[in-house]
Amino acid sequence: MAEPPKAVSGELTATLPRMVMAASASVRTNLSLQHLLGAARFARQAYQVEQENAGQPFGAFFEELVHLVIAAVTLSVASLEAAANELYADGPQHFPAYSKEVLDAVWDLAEKSPFMGKYDLALTLRAAPSLDKGQPVYQNIDALVHLRNALVHFKPEWDDAQVKHKKLSARLQGKFQRSPFIHTNEPLFPKACMSHGCAEWAVKSVVGFLADFQGRLKMKAKIDASNPGLQTK
Repeated sequence: MAEPPKAVSGELTATLPRMVMAASASVRTNLSLQHLLGAARFARQAYQVEQENAGQPFGAFFEELVHLVIAAVTLSVASLEAAANELYADGPQHFPAYSKEVLDAVWDLAEKSPFMGKYDLALTLRAAPSLDKGQPVYQNIDALVHLRNALVHFKPEWDDAQVKHKKLSARLQGKFQRSPFIHTNEPLFPKACMSHGCAEWAVKSVVGFLADFQGRLKMKAKIDASNPGLQTK
């Protein structure tokens, strides 16, 4: 006959098999804000270089200004390009009236268009007020994109035979403070625009444009001028 179970005193610990559950989540990285934060950082550095060399004649330090200003300009425009693409990546959120199939077809068309056209298309899809291309907020972006393109695809011209450089200089005239280290008779492009004023204008132009666009689309601001990282001095 089997013995009855014995009483066990103390704590009884039961060891259960460990169950491992693997959780997965989709993660997406956006770079529009990071591009613009980088542009603002370079603008602040350009300000420091100008302040440290205030009153000095043209010198070796100017090379650093060239690097900083080109970086600020190119990153500012890169922010605009990235923001346009991110807009369509969030298609269902911004364009809820359209199916995924329609939005996919829209993106196939938009992806092949100049990036500023993507902003126009977004406003059309939402029946929102179109961009006012005669206003300074748009004219600044138009000039900024021309400057970025001229820097990235730079074509040298002799000082006494300028054509495209002179035309771009006229487009940029009055939009920012020129370099204090370049003779006032010299055209803005390509050397006199290498100033903190130009780098600051590039950042502020993008912030202003996106604020205007986001207001027209009635979307929550993804890039906010109050962000301390966007300070340019």
